[in-house]
Amino acid sequence: MTQNLLFFAIGATLAASWFLVPQLVGSQNHYMRVAATMSLYLSVCGGIFVFANMKSALAALELGLLFTVLMKLILLNLKMVHTANYPKHHRCY
Repeated sequence: MTQNLLFFAIGATLAASWFLVPQLVGSQNHYMRVAATMSLYLSVCGGIFVFANMKSALAALELGLLFTVLMKLILLNLKMVHTANYPKHHRCY
């Protein structure tokens, strides 16, 4: 059971890194930020592969990617709700 929680924690940390690494890198180049994030993903999966096995590494990678996609969708929805052009903010009288 603790191993499953550990994989969820690693996946959540990888998802958070997708949003934190671009701020830490500070580069305006989009490709540099993506390369830094992907190298972090690969190094974590490589480390898990060395200490455990390939199934565990792929499980952590899949959870990280799943959490990243979910958070990107939530942030996209949040940006839409907070913009003034969203139809919710138009009033019909």
